[in-house]
Amino acid sequence: MTKIVLEPIFESWPLMVGMAIVLLGAPFLVRIHGDEVTDSRRRTLIVLRLASAALLLLAALRPAFLTTDSQPTRATLAVLIDGSRSMTLPADGKADGDKTRWQVQQQMWQTLAPAIGGLDESLDLRVLAYSDRATEVSTAELDVASADSKQLNPIGNATDLAAALSSALRTAAGQPLAGVVLMGDGVHNPPRNNRVAPADGSTQPGNPDQATFINSSVTSSSGDPQNAARTLAALDVPIWTIPIGPPGDTDQIRDVEIDELTQSLSVFAGNDFDLDFVVRTRALMGVEVPVRVWLTNEESPQQRQEVAIRRVIAERSADSRAMKITLTAPQAGSYRIEVAADRQDGETFLANNSQYAFVDVRSGGGRVLYLEGQPRPEQTFIRRSLRRFPDLEITYRWISQDTSAQWPIDLGDLLKPGKFDVYIIGDLTAAAIGEKQWESIATAVDGGTGLVAIGGLQAFGAGGYGSSPMARVLPIQMANQPTGEPQIAGDVKPKLTVVHPITSLSSTDPSLATQQSAWDKLPPLVGANRLGQPRVAPGISVLLQTQDESPLLVVGEYGGGRVAAFGGDSTWRWWRRGDDDSHRRFWRQMILWLLNRDDDSGVDIAIDLSQRRFETGDQTTWRVTHSATADAKLSIQIVAADGTATDISNESIVNESAESGTDGEARSTLQGSIPALPAGIYRLRAKLASIAPAAEKTFQVLDNDRELARPFADITYMNQLSAQTTASGGASYMPSQIQELIDRIAELRRTSSSPVVEKHRLGDTAATAWPLFLAILILISTEWILRRRWGLV
Repeated sequence: MTKIVLEPIFESWPLMVGMAIVLLGAPFLVRIHGDEVTDSRRRTLIVLRLASAALLLLAALRPAFLTTDSQPTRATLAVLIDGSRSMTLPADGKADGDKTRWQVQQQMWQTLAPAIGGLDESLDLRVLAYSDRATEVSTAELDVASADSKQLNPIGNATDLAAALSSALRTAAGQPLAGVVLMGDGVHNPPRNNRVAPADGSTQPGNPDQATFINSSVTSSSGDPQNAARTLAALDVPIWTIPIGPPGDTDQIRDVEIDELTQSLSVFAGNDFDLDFVVRTRALMGVEVPVRVWLTNEESPQQRQEVAIRRVIAERSADSRAMKITLTAPQAGSYRIEVAADRQDGETFLANNSQYAFVDVRSGGGRVLYLEGQPRPEQTFIRRSLRRFPDLEITYRWISQDTSAQWPIDLGDLLKPGKFDVYIIGDLTAAAIGEKQWESIATAVDGGTGLVAIGGLQAFGAGGYGSSPMARVLPIQMANQPTGEPQIAGDVKPKLTVVHPITSLSSTDPSLATQQSAWDKLPPLVGANRLGQPRVAPGISVLLQTQDESPLLVVGEYGGGRVAAFGGDSTWRWWRRGDDDSHRRFWRQMILWLLNRDDDSGVDIAIDLSQRRFETGDQTTWRVTHSATADAKLSIQIVAADGTATDISNESIVNESAESGTDGEARSTLQGSIPALPAGIYRLRAKLASIAPAAEKTFQVLDNDRELARPFADITYMNQLSAQTTASGGASYMPSQIQELIDRIAELRRTSSSPVVEKHRLGDTAATAWPLFLAILILISTEWILRRRWGLV
């Protein structure tokens, strides 16, 4: 539609009327005098003046032509192409089928691309190929007749529909998304979530470098495609799905899958640890599925032991159940744990029925029971420090003063013989657990368990321990404790009496003066208990004392166990003032001394793997650290299950370096990658010529044929995804309905048009401004020339 509008200068019509009166009336009001002026010449001059005035008035009115038209809004259309290996299966489900799913998908693209490209120039077509991730590709990579060496092929080992839909939204690059065309077989088969657990099954703040290396190649778990579809629906973006492959009820294909099993664990002998995994079932609703846990010692792989069994009953046709099984670590060594589901009738794909976890069991771990009567800062920071060390397992039991009516509290299995290696007794009244249970603790200490009692208002003699079995266990004479004020008031600055493993806070110099200097830098304790005199017995020593030489830390032995009495209860101030390292060191050394074990952290050769369970084709790195020697030759081998050893080639070694370890000893590090291997169990072996035996780490290469395990397309799931966006125009189309999809896209493009207004105003462009200016100039010049010729100038 076109119309003419006037846009007068200053947007003032009264001004335009005044200008018209002046410009058009002036030629008549100003008389033309002269001897040679005839009526004809006078009329000619008046006409020239009127024409000039009319053109000036026209320029002031600024007339414009307005043209209104409807054009499609500029937008992006995302086309998602399935690039996983499942697209190599026959499109009709028959082994001798004429075409693969990939070939059918290419035909769909060859039909869709020119039709969409011809709709309008404002539609930006983006193509993404998806498998375990979505990547934008060029149209040449999808052209069947193209000779491009980079032509796309379906080689992906997973299908992540959630990642594909999310990437479609991101690829719009700020433009509106006109829609998403999703082609594929509809089977959501995301990458495996291979988790790596550090030594204690949690994070390791104390060793960030190791944590970074371990987690560097871990695949993140996939999102939910339905959630991604709902996000697109909320943005009014339609999803058009084109399911490719033979129809079939995938929900009726029986399958059990063990997934998300922690792939690597490092625990200590005798400690409990949790085994987390997920059991997924399909078409087994109401069926009991036994899930067994098998333990295999890597030194005797032919022998395996069933250590646990759980029975899972699916409540839905497609069910998922998170499982947690608590196991006790065996003696030190390398072990393999297999979580396996029994084969079910009608189940054809068995590769996912089991998963392996690899467990390194080390000796030297300690199980600590902390009994506390007051929820005070001291217990909080002691537990925080000790939990930084994966070789220590802390169990905390708070016995509140409010429960005194129920005293003595029954601790039950907590006092079971052999359950704990060290007891920590906090600010707890002796009556809280009763004489019988204190006797059980005394018996445990006599048998080799360590014990430390720390200060508090209800500790030592003030808490009634002088008449309990603890009186003969602790290394102080509680019967002879001062009868006056049991607490030392004010600041207490500990003084060393001897150099001892518990009180050594400086690693630079073991001398008494250097160690005392380290203690002097710490904030003083806020008060302490008066311990009295140490018992007179072999092995009992005063390690710390106050400024007035009162005992502050006394250690000794009771039977086969080590014991300590510490009068302080405010070491938390060290942490609060920024010296958390000294706090951790002091309490760790206290526990290690009570355990009567050395901190065995140094090794001659160690192996780290970025993953210990991965699929064929995945990139996995290894790192070997060993004691640096001038003439030692390091050999790296991969050992198959049958014992065949293959040397790692130099091409697989990417980095070699030497540095000093935390203990000052030189270390050499060799890094590389695992070469491509077929599915199976392998060992990475590292051996120095001068050191025996070799270090080994077991790992598993998984069969990645999950993409080829399901012969049917999940048409129902594709329909569900498009149904999420029905209100926006989303729908599902079979390959034979491709023209209907093209027509639908064209229809939506027409309805999504927006009005576009074009304005052409007189004088805005050179094409109109210059002619108008020249016309006015010619008229004025002609009028002036005539007046000059006629003698009127």
